[in-house]
Amino acid sequence: MVGGMAGAVYCIRGSNGADQWTLPFSALGSPAVADVDVDGLPEVVIGAQNGTVYCLSGATGATEWTYSLGSNLMNSPAIGNLDGDAALETVIGGYDSTIVCLDGITGAPEWTYKANSWIGYATPAIADLDKDGQLEVVVDAQSGTVYCFNGSNGAVEWTYSLGGSSRDSDPSIADIDGDGTLEVILMRDDGPIHVLNGPNGAFEWTYAGGGYHSVIIADIDGDDCLELVHTDNGSTKRLVALDDAGNASGCGAVGNDEKGGQDAVQFRAAGTGLYLSLPGQTEVSLSLYDAQGRLVQVIYDGILGQGEYTFYPAPGARGVYIALLTHGETTRVIRIVR
Repeated sequence: MVGGMAGAVYCIRGSNGADQWTLPFSALGSPAVADVDVDGLPEVVIGAQNGTVYCLSGATGATEWTYSLGSNLMNSPAIGNLDGDAALETVIGGYDSTIVCLDGITGAPEWTYKANSWIGYATPAIADLDKDGQLEVVVDAQSGTVYCFNGSNGAVEWTYSLGGSSRDSDPSIADIDGDGTLEVILMRDDGPIHVLNGPNGAFEWTYAGGGYHSVIIADIDGDDCLELVHTDNGSTKRLVALDDAGNASGCGAVGNDEKGGQDAVQFRAAGTGLYLSLPGQTEVSLSLYDAQGRLVQVIYDGILGQGEYTFYPAPGARGVYIALLTHGETTRVIRIVR
């Protein structure tokens, strides 16, 4: 599934590259794929430059529902079960500063919020930040204001000012210091990386150096701690990996999935697909990045039950890619070549 500014969105068959279906509108953000209406079949949800959110049949491209924000949409939608019912919700923001949460079955708005500036390229992030069993939604606005919403009703739980207006970025969420509390990590092209406390939005620390792309979080050195990887957009034009605080090791509890126990979460390449086995229901986010750290595709973002799944990335061009899986508070990375 690929889009662009050429006036068309394409669904391309993975086995041979043939067009499966095509629709006549431009879309710069990546599509999200999930069974949003709980009918057992995947849908494609995508925001178009004409200001419309489309929910399409994954098999045929037929329109299942639409919602118009009336302004340009440049980012990708985020999908999750925000209110605890059977269906999944879609959250997206537009150039008119509106952030909207849409019902997965009908496309009707469940809540909306008017931010203090437009939402550009930033895709919302969804996670249970305060561990109350309720998902939160984090959105970075162009003004530099970060919003954290209650996922079920859109109430603002906290805000934080990044201190400058520049290109917005996708928030990253993980427990990067091993204290059992999630952090929200953001980076902008005119300022440092900001690390915020997830439950209340309090400032924790910053690191100088900005870039256009989101921070990737993974344990890249095998010390059971998470590192931050980003591309520096300054004069150095370099790839930077930040270690955990104080170069610690063994931070945080190591679960069975990390130790490879019998009930472990399994994530590996399987031919042209990505194989995932889950021992129980969990929130899963699976995204594809290119070698420069740019988001290529949101493969899945939502809740999955116990079972085995195979996802087929659609990078659109040959090259080296990074598949990033987040489940619960754990992040996995797979390097793939297409």
